[in-house]
Amino acid sequence: MPFTTDRYGEARAGSLGFHYLLLVPLGVIGLLVVRRRPALAVAVVAFGGGLIILKFLPNDRYLYPSLPLALVPLAALLGWLAPGALQRALIALAVACVALNAWFMPSSNYYHGDFYEKAPLSRAARLAYIDKCAPIRAIGQYMNRVHPGSPVFLADGSDLAAFNAETYTNGWHQFNVFMRLRKTRDAREMIGIFDRWNVHYVAAPKPILGVRLEPAALRELLTDCVTPEFQTATLFLARIDKDCQRQPSTVPPGKYDDFDPAVVFRGPWIRDTGWPEARAHTITYCNVPGSQILFAFQGDTLNYVYTKAANRGRADVSIDGARKTTVDLYAAKTQWQSSTRFLNLGRDSHLAVITVLPDKNPKSSDRWIDVDAFEVQ
Repeated sequence: MPFTTDRYGEARAGSLGFHYLLLVPLGVIGLLVVRRRPALAVAVVAFGGGLIILKFLPNDRYLYPSLPLALVPLAALLGWLAPGALQRALIALAVACVALNAWFMPSSNYYHGDFYEKAPLSRAARLAYIDKCAPIRAIGQYMNRVHPGSPVFLADGSDLAAFNAETYTNGWHQFNVFMRLRKTRDAREMIGIFDRWNVHYVAAPKPILGVRLEPAALRELLTDCVTPEFQTATLFLARIDKDCQRQPSTVPPGKYDDFDPAVVFRGPWIRDTGWPEARAHTITYCNVPGSQILFAFQGDTLNYVYTKAANRGRADVSIDGARKTTVDLYAAKTQWQSSTRFLNLGRDSHLAVITVLPDKNPKSSDRWIDVDAFEVQ
């Protein structure tokens, strides 16, 4: 088992530890000469319990209570030996096993393969690790600071420890919650359930990650009935809108893909993946006149990134209620990541609205309008 740990749980091969391979057998052999009942009883409990667990629940995580007990016979052997070369050799062997474990197995499992950074105790390395492996902590810190005590729903995952409030999860860990939400028919019914639970905030993975959330009512809610309030690189926290009139939240300077929760769509927009030439391989498009894209931002410059093609139409762009221009997305040949830049807007907060127009270039075969990304400076 020390060599095939990956067969018994979410771990790398050999990650159980060198000390169990070397020290435990020595302790068991030592029982033949030590013959102390407490050590023998502990060994029987450790190995007997371990064998029963492996028979019915063959996962190494359930062995954890018995593993420290398996080292008690070695402690008895060390206590029985008189001070001398043999005792010092066993102590040196134990220290060597600890050193080998630290050198060859710098993580508990494959989820955290780079647990040891260059400076694991520095604040920068700690924050980088948390951002990569536990982004939900940033969501929890924000909720605890801005909305203390407010219940929250986790659309994916079950990292409850990040929140100092009642937390509901969309998984088997809370089976009753899981099954109740599975029976919802649409977003409004789900909102009614959340309202009875006093849940007004939801944390979810960003659409760009491609996580398919269930049920369909939850996907509808996250698309049409929430207003994003806080986000990390992979997750976002949103306030549930009972009227399903989602409003865009103002974002700071940066790059925002069309799948980012900060981009709000009104109308039958189609979100599509699998476009290698597009930014982040995604595009959102629509050809129904009057459909809109809303994007709230804080910055002096906005760059609207889109695709020009033979089936594209025209879009009206307004910022803060003032019409800026009409963008013609038609081109005889496809031009990926084309863009239109709006300058000198001022450093205040702004709202950009892009509207699909009914007219188009006479040469175009349709009136499709798309958004690939927004860039704010």
